Amino acid sequence: MSVSASRERAAKADWALYFVTDSAMAGGAEKVPAQVAEAIEGGAHVIQVRDKDLDDAAYLELARRVRDVAREVGEQHGRDIIVIANDRVEAARELGLDVHVGQGDMPAPQVRGLLGAEAIIGVSVSNAEQLESVIAEGFADVVGIGPIWNTATKTDTDPAVGLEGLAALTARAHEAGIVAVAIGGISIRNAGEVAATGCDGICVVSAIAASEDPATSATFLRREFVMNQPL
Repeated sequence: MSVSASRERAAKADWALYFVTDSAMAGGAEKVPAQVAEAIEGGAHVIQVRDKDLDDAAYLELARRVRDVAREVGEQHGRDIIVIANDRVEAARELGLDVHVGQGDMPAPQVRGLLGAEAIIGVSVSNAEQLESVIAEGFADVVGIGPIWNTATKTDTDPAVGLEGLAALTARAHEAGIVAVAIGGISIRNAGEVAATGCDGICVVSAIAASEDPATSATFLRREFVMNQPL
């Protein structure tokens, strides 16, 4: 099956600031949609709905609310907001969302078979071997590279990639026509360093989800990244 439609969508998208939700940090799943609205106000163009603890029905409702908020706020600002389901492929199919899977989740070829040619598929990678596997399969449109630095948000991750590793993996992903975003320990303080590697965007969790002012945090994160991207 051709992935050209999804690759084209991914190439046109604005990945600079990618917010991954965290229900616990938000103060409960019911507060996530409002936090997403603030993140979009501040400049996030990609939202991933991540909650490993909710059952399928509760996750579906959360993802539906986030999708609707993202559409509403995006339209207000003339932006096309991408909403991505973390791992929950069935929810993505029902709601018309894109999807991101980790190394231990449903394989990308199977995801493509369920979601069709236009859905953007993201895959987590932590090293060159994993990236080469993703490239060889040919079904992913974006890779989430990380963790760049160790983070308290996830404790079951591979060793930190670091900035040099990120730069190398980004270059290889770009050779293969795949978008590369960075995740893990990224904050306003170091977003500029991440941008300098040439990656397409930063994925953040706590930098927005744990912020007292998510919109302002998003604004500064995006500014730091965009100002420090290579010309």
